[in-house]
Amino acid sequence: MGRIRIGRGQRFLLKERKYEIIEELANDKYEVKDMEFGTTRIFSRKELMDYASGEELIYSERGENTKQVTDGILEYNVDYLTDLNEAEQQKALYKYQVIQPILEVYGKERKTRIFQISEEKDVSVASLYRWVKEYEGSSKDIRSLINRYSNSGSKDFQFPSIVEGIITRIIEKYYLVREARNTDDVYLLVYNEITKENKFREQDDKLPIPSKSTIRRRIQHRNSYEDMVKKWGRDKAFQKAASIKRQPSPTRILERVEIDHTQMDIFLLDDEHRLPLGKPFLTFMIDVYSGYPLGYYIGFHHPSFESVCNTLKNAIFNKSEINERYSTIENEWLAEGIPDMIVVDNGKEFIGKNMEAVCQQLGINLLICPVKKPHWKGSVERYFRTSNTKLLHKLPGTTFGNIYERRDYNPEKTAVMTFSGFLEIFHLWLIDSYCHSEHKGVGGIPHRLWESSWKQNPPPDTINKRDLNMILGREETRSIQRDGITFEYLNYTSPELRKMQEDVGGTHPNKFKFKVNYDDLSRIFVYHPKKNKYLEVPCTDQEYTKGLRYCVHKIICKETRMEARGHKPDMEHLAKTRAKIEEMTEKALKETKKSKRARTSAYNRDNKNSAGMLEEKEVKVNNKSIQSSAVKTRLEEERDLRLEEDWSDPNWD
Repeated sequence: MGRIRIGRGQRFLLKERKYEIIEELANDKYEVKDMEFGTTRIFSRKELMDYASGEELIYSERGENTKQVTDGILEYNVDYLTDLNEAEQQKALYKYQVIQPILEVYGKERKTRIFQISEEKDVSVASLYRWVKEYEGSSKDIRSLINRYSNSGSKDFQFPSIVEGIITRIIEKYYLVREARNTDDVYLLVYNEITKENKFREQDDKLPIPSKSTIRRRIQHRNSYEDMVKKWGRDKAFQKAASIKRQPSPTRILERVEIDHTQMDIFLLDDEHRLPLGKPFLTFMIDVYSGYPLGYYIGFHHPSFESVCNTLKNAIFNKSEINERYSTIENEWLAEGIPDMIVVDNGKEFIGKNMEAVCQQLGINLLICPVKKPHWKGSVERYFRTSNTKLLHKLPGTTFGNIYERRDYNPEKTAVMTFSGFLEIFHLWLIDSYCHSEHKGVGGIPHRLWESSWKQNPPPDTINKRDLNMILGREETRSIQRDGITFEYLNYTSPELRKMQEDVGGTHPNKFKFKVNYDDLSRIFVYHPKKNKYLEVPCTDQEYTKGLRYCVHKIICKETRMEARGHKPDMEHLAKTRAKIEEMTEKALKETKKSKRARTSAYNRDNKNSAGMLEEKEVKVNNKSIQSSAVKTRLEEERDLRLEEDWSDPNWD
């Protein structure tokens, strides 16, 4: 469940058949061998990416800690590092942090740095070489650094959970504070705590006391950014973090990218009812080397970790559907691939454990800029200025302040641009104008710089789409009832889920964690605590939920007036409503295509049935036609009459 390097030797499963890439050809094409029949065929990279986007293709993973799931196809024993216990996570993270400076250099300089770090960290040279080899051989998957207890000899003694809890508690209470004790003090405090506990235990039940070197290693492992902030404060944590050193200029695409949010200087209207939606928030990611846009997310709720995830998802996969959606766009948006480094500011959505975990899983270095240093991510800041002056300030509805503070503001005179109409103009300007204009900051035209670097360097890494949806999915917890797991009035169950419940028995708390993809409610992924793997569990009503987005489901539930009363909606009624939606969608698509042919001005495109980076559908509920982008807005922010009440909704914090 990490990044994949498409190249010679890579194996994959396509429509239940096993293939292996045996030769890399010109023009991003590959000669592929059918592993069962021995026949060969040619695939383009775009074909492989399209199959992967549709989840028809699954790449085999590489590296240590993998197992064979079918002949020649491997997957990791663990889906997420964060699903392991704290001690195992910290050991892998320690290796990861130790080798980061080594990965920055090559050749003789790498050898010199290995010997230098070996002396500084008291780690053998052989171990450092092995960690680097395992990490790079797995396409930078942090799970390759997990200790392999079953494949080697004696390992560190594994302490009982109560001892591990005492060690963790003492370190957090006395070491990760401003008035920190040293290692010897922490060891004595741990020793004292366990000794007190042992006074009440029989001789054969006494807890083992860890050595001073064990405590020292545990402290060394606790050097994440959040731990450094607790210990030294934010300013000194920046100075201590090795990654905060000013980085050299990138030499290729995806070597360094920047991401940030801004509130756009334009006031938009709802498509159907032309109600004021407000000024949208843009989360944007840009490649520093080429100045080429990688991905974005536009919404009307304040930027959050979910906004970041949607932007990252949009950036990684190819965007060929953009041209199918908007016939006015002449050029392709070529951006795709997993970046090596993401530069962020101090927003809580960027520096929390969630962001750290996602980056570690995808093999991305996270560089956090110092406070009040916007020039550290100058590329994305320049883009925001350019989009304001070259696009937004020239559109009707542009505003330079909070329009709700203007008592004489008249939305009918000023705001005439609908959300879907704006999205088409935004894509048109971004792909056909911005990407093909010369930019002094990168010394050329972004589109051409991207193409040139793509040809000169290996194609960027990718990932199985199913895995990315799981990594970026929202984590929830529920108990397993007689009819399975219930989430938002939908039931999810399978024989595997029942078997898991039997396997775990009384050894696990009542609630189980699972991942849900808000773009498709037809399935969830439930964590198996004994196997450290996720089970795919389908919804019992596939006809209703297939391809169903969370925001559409919520509005259907709201229209039935069941949710507010605390009753479960009638599934038969929901299914009928869903069928009506599909009928209206097909009708809306036909009407949209017909009206597009009649339009001649870019500023008249108000009836598009698209929104954001994903295809949207026009729905009708109770004879009210509602554009689903507006549905999402009204559902999540409740700007229609209940703004203040729902903006405090904890689901969007």
